[in-house]
Amino acid sequence: MVTCRKFGRSLLDESDAFYDFLCAPCSDNGKNVEALFQCIDCQVLYCNKCVTGHNKYSKNHNIVDSKSKLFGQAQRHPKTFANSGLPTDLCEEHHGEVIKMFCGQHDMVCCTVCIAVKHRSCDGVYYIPNIAKDLLKRQDNYNTKTSLEKVKVALQNLKSKMQDDMKQLSNQRDSILDEIEKFKKDLIRKVEELAKASIKEVQEKYKNIFEGINACSKNIGHILEDVDK
Repeated sequence: MVTCRKFGRSLLDESDAFYDFLCAPCSDNGKNVEALFQCIDCQVLYCNKCVTGHNKYSKNHNIVDSKSKLFGQAQRHPKTFANSGLPTDLCEEHHGEVIKMFCGQHDMVCCTVCIAVKHRSCDGVYYIPNIAKDLLKRQDNYNTKTSLEKVKVALQNLKSKMQDDMKQLSNQRDSILDEIEKFKKDLIRKVEELAKASIKEVQEKYKNIFEGINACSKNIGHILEDVDK
C-alpha cells in the first residue's frame, strides 16, 4: 500500500518508497518492504515472502491481508517486543498513536494524546521506554550480581580445593622426608654393623696370623739355641 507521499516511481526505487506498513522481519534486516499480511496471533506484519516462512512454522495462526479491517491494528515489532517487553499497541481512541505513556495514578497505559487530554494533571506520568530502560538496567544489575555471586562461589570453591591440594602436598612432602630419614638411619645402622663385622674379622685374622708367626719365631729360636750348643 503506497501512500501519496511517495514520489514518482521513475525517481525512486523500491528501497526509497514510503509505505503505510512495513514488513517487520525485512525491517530487521534493513530492507524497506511493504507489508501485505498480518498475523493476528503474533500481531506482526509480513510481506508475501516472509508470511510464507511464518505459515510454515505457525500453521494454526490467523492471517489477514491488507484489505482486512483488522490489518495494521495493534501491530508490534517482533524483535523489539521480545527484547524490551515494551507495548507497541496502537491507541484505540486516537488512531495512529502508539501507546507509550504510563499513568501511575490511574495505573494504565495510554498514548501522548490521552496524557494531554485526560491525564494532564495526574501524578506519576512516565514515558514507557524510560521505565523499560530502568527495568532493563535493574535486570542487568541483577544478572551481573548473580553472575558475580556465581563467580565468587566458584572462586571460593577453587581456593578451598587449592588449599586442600597444598595441605595434601605438604603431607606428601613430610611423608617422603620421613622415609628418607628412616632410610638414612637404616643405611647408617647397616654400615656400622658391616664396619663392626669387618673390624672383628680383621682383628681375628690378625691375631691368628700373628700367633702363627710368633710360634714359628719361637721354634726358630729354639733351633738356633740347639745349633749353638
